[in-house]
Amino acid sequence: MFDHDLGPLTSAVLDVRMLLSVANDALDDLYAARLIGSRRLFRDLTKRIAHGDMFCPAALQDLDAVVQPLIALIDVEWREEFHVDEHCPEGGWSMWERTQRGAQLQEMAGPFLALYRAVHAAVHLIEAERAAAKIGSELFS
Repeated sequence: MFDHDLGPLTSAVLDVRMLLSVANDALDDLYAARLIGSRRLFRDLTKRIAHGDMFCPAALQDLDAVVQPLIALIDVEWREEFHVDEHCPEGGWSMWERTQRGAQLQEMAGPFLALYRAVHAAVHLIEAERAAAKIGSELFS
């Protein structure tokens, strides 16, 4: 999203910061729709998002605790439709489409899922920089 002249890690962290507000709104909607089972989890994540505290292990666990069941719920909301075509050798073709509920869930959760992906991308860059620094210090010591 951001200019790569800033460096990949800085850019990734800024991407996370840009998503915090819309992700918080999505989190509110998910909680109102009873898609987040724990009030404590909702409260903790809301507080972390408000403070921009998204990179600690507890925040990552909280994100996973919301996202994994949400993805599982969204992933089952598909249906297969068979379209009859007398000119097709197989008699028609199948097409998978998201159900109306699946599309609504995806739209509601979209900004929160974007935050989840952005946080994980930044964490992977942090880990890569630490590994590179460790290798560098071992090579030059």
